[in-house]
Amino acid sequence: MRLDQFPEDVRPFLLPEPKGEMVYRCLGCHGELDIGQLLYTCPECGSVLMLEDKQEGRLHAVGGDQWRKIFDFRRMLNVQALKGIFRYYEFIAPVIPLDQIVYLGEGHTPLVEANPRLKKQV
Repeated sequence: MRLDQFPEDVRPFLLPEPKGEMVYRCLGCHGELDIGQLLYTCPECGSVLMLEDKQEGRLHAVGGDQWRKIFDFRRMLNVQALKGIFRYYEFIAPVIPLDQIVYLGEGHTPLVEANPRLKKQV
């Protein structure tokens, strides 16, 4: 499907541009750390870090029904960077340019029943 074939109200949202200001937020001491280096725990207190978009307020300008519509239509795009979990780009990776996202099919692994021989071993 070409972009001009999508409803007008979702077109501006289908191919998002990087936005936001991501920081690590410590769940223990509530400290804020730059995302310039890969961290899992707070260097100050050792608690787990969460990613936080300091500009998340911009997401509230779009209602829940509209977000669902955007995500449903994104599923129809043939853009590898917006497949799987990255379909929810604005909520998980708003600062990463689309051309830097590597998607390997995560989340689309089918559940397959084991054959009888394997079932006996498991």
